[in-house]
Amino acid sequence: MSSIPKTVFEMQKKDGSKYLLYKDVVMLKRVRLIYKTVGTYSLRIPAGITKIYVTGCGGGAGGITVGAYNACPTLDMQAGNGEDTKVGSYVIPGGQGATATLRSGNVMTVNQPAASKNGVRGQYVTARNRDFSVHGYGFFLNKNGVATLSDVMGKVGYYYANVLGTKDSVTYAPTGTFESFNIYGAGGGSFHFYDSDGTSNQIGVAGNSGAYVADAEVEVTPNSTIQIVVGAGGKNTFYSDDNDYASRFRVSDGTQGFVIIEYGGTTPYIPTVNRNSELTCKCYLDNNVIMVSAVTVNGETHHTNQLGVFSLLFKTWGRKEKLTFEYIDSSGVLHTAVYNVQYGAIEVLEVKFISVITGEKNFSSSETTASFTVPIGITKIKVDADCLKADEPIEVENSYAISVINNSTKKIWGSGYSESYLEDEGNSDHQDMHSIVAVTAGKTYTLTLNVSDSVDGVTFSWGTDINELTATVSDL
Repeated sequence: MSSIPKTVFEMQKKDGSKYLLYKDVVMLKRVRLIYKTVGTYSLRIPAGITKIYVTGCGGGAGGITVGAYNACPTLDMQAGNGEDTKVGSYVIPGGQGATATLRSGNVMTVNQPAASKNGVRGQYVTARNRDFSVHGYGFFLNKNGVATLSDVMGKVGYYYANVLGTKDSVTYAPTGTFESFNIYGAGGGSFHFYDSDGTSNQIGVAGNSGAYVADAEVEVTPNSTIQIVVGAGGKNTFYSDDNDYASRFRVSDGTQGFVIIEYGGTTPYIPTVNRNSELTCKCYLDNNVIMVSAVTVNGETHHTNQLGVFSLLFKTWGRKEKLTFEYIDSSGVLHTAVYNVQYGAIEVLEVKFISVITGEKNFSSSETTASFTVPIGITKIKVDADCLKADEPIEVENSYAISVINNSTKKIWGSGYSESYLEDEGNSDHQDMHSIVAVTAGKTYTLTLNVSDSVDGVTFSWGTDINELTATVSDL
């Protein structure tokens, strides 16, 4: 049987007789599919394919522009989210849209959500009577994954006031084509003009980019059909009552995502990387961009630009390092942030400094429950309470007990007691409540307070110095 082809196998039955088994061998070439137009598509998975490799991004969030000329109307603005890009059940999220408000007294606020995976958070500005523009970041249609600043207004088009003083009544003005722009998942932008004959309340928000992934491995079923969705960019939101229309205030939508799908053939292409890597650092203090300031990294001084950005250059690809960032604000307060990074694994690191506020809260001895939200930047809470003293004559027994307990985890944040035994004169044993609890910043804890036997209730304290203490209880 030496002449049997390699795709044919000689098999033997239990009775000893033999037969030939023919096996089909399918040779699959490498297939690369690109989806870059908003919409929903169907993809038939060929026989023999159990994995596909996905590169792409979600849609970018829309921008926000408010230009209230010599006025302060009550405004609530919500930029549109970028739509998710999907490959079957695998989701590449779109950028989340920001919110902004204008209130009496010229009070302006912006809430810009955190960036999606590997995405970039959009910059924002609140001002009165200033020239400025802000732009989102997006991605080219490739596996590089490096976000690039994206002037959607100047290269594709923008919106301006159609009916003055009417929210989201806009006219579109093209400045180019998306095909020539070719930056996907970009956040929308905002443009503002200095008005010399009056004063404007101005809010400008660039949208967050969509999330980005490269060569994500997705399991599929051979001979099945999956759905591909290319997410659209998020819609802008706009207000202007200035009578010069387009030349003063502008805004743009986010741009759409894209998907590259590969399967078959050899191992998916992974871009060749240089031996050296660059890490871009974007710095914030309490979610505000740290512009044109000195920031030290492991003792080495760097300077941010107007976007709060600087770069760490010539880092060895793949090397892991602990980075300690330090920033001294205008009041002379030192802020510290620590990150563990692997060069090449990420392109952009958002460095978030948080102002740590010292404070305390007392719960009286009559309170039995508490809902306590840990302040931002706080990692430890000091819990203190003095227990009543059991101090009785001989042959008289008495005791007191105090505690603070997490209703959910049943963790005991602290306890104390005092006892007077029959055989002792006065106090026999006594312990006040003093503990350091490791907690999660921003988390709300529901607690049971057994402090009716305390001298003056229980006090929670926090601050930078307490953050440095060693925890006696962990309840993260």
